[in-house]
Parts: sequence; structure tokens; C-alpha cells
Amino acid sequence: MTAKQLYDITIEIFGNRNENDQAPTAALGVIKKQVGVYAAVQGKVIRVDQFEQIHEALRSMWDVEEEQVVDSRELAQTARKKSEWTGYHAEALVLSAMISANVWRRERNAVRAALAECGGAIITANATACKHCGFLMDDLGIEYYGDKGAAGLTGWWNPITDGRYPQASHEFASNIPGF
Repeated sequence: MTAKQLYDITIEIFGNRNENDQAPTAALGVIKKQVGVYAAVQGKVIRVDQFEQIHEALRSMWDVEEEQVVDSRELAQTARKKSEWTGYHAEALVLSAMISANVWRRERNAVRAALAECGGAIITANATACKHCGFLMDDLGIEYYGDKGAAGLTGWWNPITDGRYPQASHEFASNIPGF
């Protein structure tokens, strides 16, 4: 599977979110040498019909069973309550779920090495990856489709460190806040 193929499926199921649209961002992710699909919608749960659509779209090219499509919000780890996750980017939720499902250490080099050992990963969203998500995925060797966009408008959550970085903070100016 390529990043373009996963991106096309993401768009087919969740629609294309453009920069002027305030709809939640959705993302799909796969780890290449594993069976399973991680899905996330920013601030929402995955609907039953979306689970079915993801399964149908991927089962022919990725030997995935319906129960192997998971809502990343169920596996993501953070100190905050779910009601406070509305600003967590869909790509970051998918990455956090991948780390949790595989019981990897939440350290930058450990995650990078684990992903490489599994043949890499692909995470695609129905919107351009923000600056921080794009640089994080580049740093970890995760494939995605398209270019990096601008930094988010309010802040960013690092799914490895569980750090939250408001837009006005000094750390927010870096490519990957928390590293």
C-alpha cells in the first residue's frame, strides 16, 4: 500500500477538508508489517458505517478483518480527559494509538526504531498535515501524502511526550514541540 492509496481511501470515506473548512480532520494509519487500521476523527468517535467503509475499502489490498479497524481514541494515551481532546490532531491520535497497541516506549528514538523494525508506517488525513505533525512524521519515518501546512491556530499535542504546546508558547515555534 502507498500513501496515495491510503489517502484516496481517507478522502473517499471522510471527504476532503480544505483549509477554510472548520470540520474535524480525519486520519487513517497502518503499520506496514502488521494487519490493522487505525482511524481517528478529531473530537469525535468513528461511526459504525465508517468502520464498515474502512474495512470494505482496505480488505482487498490489506488482509484486514472488521475488528482490526480501531478507533484510535480508544488506544491513545494522554493525561487529559477525552472531553479535552478536541484540539488533538487526528494524525497525532493515530500515532499515539499505534504506540499504545504495540506497547512501545514513548521515547522518540524507541518509536522511530520500532516503526523501522515494522517496515514503517503510513498516516494520511483528509487535510494537509500541519507543520508539527508533518515534521514529526518525517522525523519518525512515517509516510504521508501531500505537503506540510502551517502550524495550527491554537496549539499542538505531542503524542510521544504528551506535552501540550499553546500557540503563544516558545516551544510552539519549533518544528516538533517537545523535542
